[in-house]
Amino acid sequence: MSSPLPSAGSASARTHAVQPFGPDSLIWRYLGDLRNALGGRAATTLQVMHPAIGAAVSDPELSVFFTEPIARLRRSGPLIMGVVYNGPGAHHSADTLRDMHLQIKGTITGGTKDGKHFHALDPEIFYWAHATFVYALFATIDAFHDPLTTAQRDQLYAECRHWYRLYGLSERPMPPDYPSFVAYVDRMCATELEPTETALRGKAMFGDPKTIPQDEIPGWLWRLLTPLPIRFHTFLSRGLMPPLIREKMNYSWTATDERRFRVVARVIRTVLPRLPARLRYNPVAFAAFEREGWPTS
Repeated sequence: MSSPLPSAGSASARTHAVQPFGPDSLIWRYLGDLRNALGGRAATTLQVMHPAIGAAVSDPELSVFFTEPIARLRRSGPLIMGVVYNGPGAHHSADTLRDMHLQIKGTITGGTKDGKHFHALDPEIFYWAHATFVYALFATIDAFHDPLTTAQRDQLYAECRHWYRLYGLSERPMPPDYPSFVAYVDRMCATELEPTETALRGKAMFGDPKTIPQDEIPGWLWRLLTPLPIRFHTFLSRGLMPPLIREKMNYSWTATDERRFRVVARVIRTVLPRLPARLRYNPVAFAAFEREGWPTS
């Protein structure tokens, strides 16, 4: 296993040499768009199918994924968005998010990697976690936005590489261009990802939304209001997953499902751009647009 960061200080020095993003970047246009959030379950599934990430998430001493999933998202979501949208503060967001993983380490139990030690800041592991967000970003753009040109696709992927550099970790696992990234994701899906216990538990939990622990609203109201939207979101996420991942996770996906997905995608592509920017963008992204005076109408 490659060594993690030598120290938070030296990583911070490397991170701060990387300039933050601004409103002229494509990643500002797309990452905070709420259509990107529709790929959240696909990204999470790809993450926890990695044996090391699955092991970390399943350990209650390392993660609250199964005990406080909504609160966990509430804490980590703004930090992840802040790495892209917080301007000069992006460095602090990146440092904070990276350093939250300093003590996440352990041993994989079960599966093909049984007994292997891991550290969350091993670049191969940390980059895969990042790569799932990049995969979901491109998948949601392809499904729910107007098509990217080849030049835009290349630019956006270059910006995603820049995004990863803000964390100050080794770039060794990061593919140099978008076609190489696609090949990397395909290889990971084929040879590294497994239906880990964590992935299967997550599938069961989101398959029965009433069982998801939360402290947002009274339990009776959660059980009444959330099953339909969560099942809809899960359906979209299944449609955004690589077919091999659906197969490994035993997610059904019929020709009828594919047709329904395409109809829904067409509706989203038509309706979402008509919403006011305050509704269309994540609050962290919208605050950045307002700060920069970027047109959001």
